[in-house]
This record gives sequence, C-alpha cells and structure tokens, in this order.
Amino acid sequence: FGERATTTDIKMKLATKLLLVAAIGLLAVGRAADHDHEGHDHDEHDHEEEDCFHGDDTVLLESGISKPLSAVAIGDRVLAADAAGLTTFSEVVFMPHGQNTQDATFYEISLASGKQVSATPNHLMKACDGSLVYARAVSSNSCLLTVDGEEKVASVAKTTKQGVYTAVTREEFLVVNGVIASPYAHAHGLVHAYYNIHRAMYDVMPSVLATTAAESLNLLVGSVGVKALAAAAALSAAIQPLQK
Repeated sequence: FGERATTTDIKMKLATKLLLVAAIGLLAVGRAADHDHEGHDHDEHDHEEEDCFHGDDTVLLESGISKPLSAVAIGDRVLAADAAGLTTFSEVVFMPHGQNTQDATFYEISLASGKQVSATPNHLMKACDGSLVYARAVSSNSCLLTVDGEEKVASVAKTTKQGVYTAVTREEFLVVNGVIASPYAHAHGLVHAYYNIHRAMYDVMPSVLATTAAESLNLLVGSVGVKALAAAAALSAAIQPLQK
C-alpha cells in the first residue's frame, strides 16, 4: 500500500506542476487572448467567471441515451464536434465542475426547430458562419450550428438557475441538446490549448483528473485566467486612446 500511495503522490505532484505552469502561461498570453474575439466589445460581463451550461442540459452518449451534464463522468463517450462542425463521439477527459448548486444567470436559447440550450452569459456558441458568439449576444433570428445544420433562433430568455456544468472531450466542441457549442467561455482557442494538458494527463493518469484536488486546482487556474483577461481588457482600453 505504501508503494501505491507514493505513486499517487508523484502523480498528484506532477498534475499540480502541469496546471501551475498552465496558470503562468495564461497570465503571459492574457494580452493576446484579449484579441481572440475581435469585433466583440468588452463590458462588465467579460469579467464574470461563469462559463457553463445548466446541469439539466443533456449530451448524447454513444449508446444513444441522453444524459444530463450534471451526471456526466470522465470516460463517458459523448457527441462532440471538431472545428469544422463534424460530429463524432468522444471521451470526456475532464469535468471542470463537480456537483454544485451555484446560482448563475443563464440565457435560454430556443431554436425554431424546438431545440433549447441554457448557457451562462460568456459561454461561446458556434454561429452559422463559423464564428463564436457569447450567449448573451445571441438574439432572435441569430443562426446557430446544430447536429441538423444551420438553425434560426426563435427566442432568448434571461433567467437564474442553480448548477453550472460543462465537459471537456478530446474534440474541440461539445454538442449540448443538439446544439454545437464551445465547452468554454472567453478565449476559446487559448482555453482549448490549456485543456490539451488534461487530454495528455488522461492518457496516463485518468484517475487523478477525477479527484477534487484536480478540480479545485483547475478552478484556481481558471480564476487566474479570467483575471488575466480582465487586466488585458483594461490595458487595451487604456492604450487605445493613446494610439489615436
């Protein structure tokens, strides 16, 4: 048992070092990440740490069964999508949030087809032209990509619910309630690259990623990243008048 404990300790220390390196990386590239969504204005919403779907929203398992995000586990094979929007079943390598009842603002996006998904303000949805838009920026007649192709938004309602969840797979995008969306908020490309660390760790020590320690450390890194983006936005706002 002593040898097993030692091996686990080594794995945890390695995981900690990898995630801390990622945190430093997020701070270093925060300025570049501020331009990840050119054309989108920054406001107070950009500084919120909400980046999830509601726990009742579902993903499709390879078995054909729909499963709420609140019940998804590492190792589940769920419907996901690549950058081009092509769907495939992919393993869940990390769940950034454990079971929770966190209060959050959600935008309930209803499509003309009847599909509906609830996302927090800064969560990124995939538009029909391939761009990413914040959930709070989606409006009636917006066009979003789904498993059935391009679909028009019928209505958007702002509400408050409890429970925030998302899932990271080997693919770049997640399919939630039939809607293709980013698993992330803010800088999609940067955060997707950060989670490549988790994808690599999943191949060698998946059990570590399922621990509360990994979840807590990941949330800490995410908090650092959000603060880096906020600082970058403030710096950009301060520099712009000087450049005119």
